Amino acid sequence: MNAPKRKKLDIYQEEAKTRNTSHWDWDYLTHAQIDAWMEQQHHAHVARRRRIALGTIIGVGLAIAVGLMVFHTLNLF
Repeated sequence: MNAPKRKKLDIYQEEAKTRNTSHWDWDYLTHAQIDAWMEQQHHAHVARRRRIALGTIIGVGLAIAVGLMVFHTLNLF
């Protein structure tokens, strides 16, 4: 008796699930995909921190400039 042929199993990756995969479901992703996601998250974090720092510097500079203008118009210097 011949053994039945085994059918090759195909693995399908759902795009919607991949886009919404959270940290607890990393077993669904390959190592390369996890590394790419981590790299993207790192770059996003660095960019966010730079925007915050730049906004803080600009805000403080504007506050000092406005303060100097107010003091100058009131002749407090």
